[in-house]
Amino acid sequence: MMSELQAAMGGEPPEEFTLVPLNHPAALIHWRYMVAMAQRMDLTKMSQLAAEAEAKNPLAQPTAAEAEAESALAQPPATRRKTAKRKKRPRSPTPSGREKKTVRTTMRAFDAHFHPDRLRSSLRLSPRATLMETLLAEPAGAQTKPVRPVGGVAIFCNPPSYPSAEEIHRLRREGYEVGVGVHPKKDVSPGQLSRLKALVRSGATRVLGEIGLDHSVPVADWFRQEEMLRCLLAQAFSPRHHLAICLHLRGSRNDPTAEMCYQNYLNILQIARIPRCVRILLHNFSSTVLMADRFRSVFPLTYFSFTRSVERFNEEQKEACRHIFRTDDRRLLLESDGPHFAPPGQRVGAPHLLHPTAEAVGKILGQDAEQVLDLTRKNGRDLFFMV
Repeated sequence: MMSELQAAMGGEPPEEFTLVPLNHPAALIHWRYMVAMAQRMDLTKMSQLAAEAEAKNPLAQPTAAEAEAESALAQPPATRRKTAKRKKRPRSPTPSGREKKTVRTTMRAFDAHFHPDRLRSSLRLSPRATLMETLLAEPAGAQTKPVRPVGGVAIFCNPPSYPSAEEIHRLRREGYEVGVGVHPKKDVSPGQLSRLKALVRSGATRVLGEIGLDHSVPVADWFRQEEMLRCLLAQAFSPRHHLAICLHLRGSRNDPTAEMCYQNYLNILQIARIPRCVRILLHNFSSTVLMADRFRSVFPLTYFSFTRSVERFNEEQKEACRHIFRTDDRRLLLESDGPHFAPPGQRVGAPHLLHPTAEAVGKILGQDAEQVLDLTRKNGRDLFFMV
């Protein structure tokens, strides 16, 4: 690629292209320079360049099938059912002589945490239903603006419903990373642990999780959770295969910021000698400025993911959200945690129903929902070096 660009520019080519020191402008096309320049670019300018590039790229335009599916997602349930029964009729021209165009949503979103298996179960679908079939089963109602999911992290943390190799391949082909772990409230048998380790060795899953600590249960269960956590980090985590660890950390009813949970987990990660370069995904983050800074000091690539639970945040939690945005907005993510946190009028939360979450987070940050969706989409795709 560099040689082709150099040939187009003309002039004498170097013997080899080097990045440090930079010995030719064609070397700027290397992905490391592209990422560095993107991180320093103004968000408005970056959005403009991305829109121009997508408009010129025919591969970025949705196929007829994708456009039809998106249109179906955008229809209220009653309208969709009525449309399905209606016979097809030839399109009649409008008074201006032009045909009506299908209105498509242009807001794109990255869902950093959702559960395909639980979504299927909540919607009473077949365990073999695809993600698109699952989303079509719960179209956006009148109260919810639909968005177009362009990626995310599909989490499987219930050992009996671990994904097949076929489902993992299909999700990754559609732009989703797959995380496999054990929810702290669940237990794992030796056979299920072997299945988890086999999925890790296959190289198909780049996220370990969700795993963690949940103090919303009786104190008697806390020790079991910590023992299982140490076991998973020792036997299931692979620096060779895992790019990220997704953490579930929840306090007791009287401890909404869960500082003890966060500090205990940080200590366990350090004792387990987890490399500093591993990306830490703090799922449904609800703690304080102190815990956010402590995690980032130990694991610089810590990402903070927020759900609609921010609507119930106290002032200390809201300040932590604002602090993360002010100090490094490239570490901010949104998640539906589907099927949980269903928007008003919906049966479930899901990737295409992420707009209310963006509105809630934007209200705390003083940003429009569209700005939050745009920022977190780019952050999510940077997280896994997606293009």
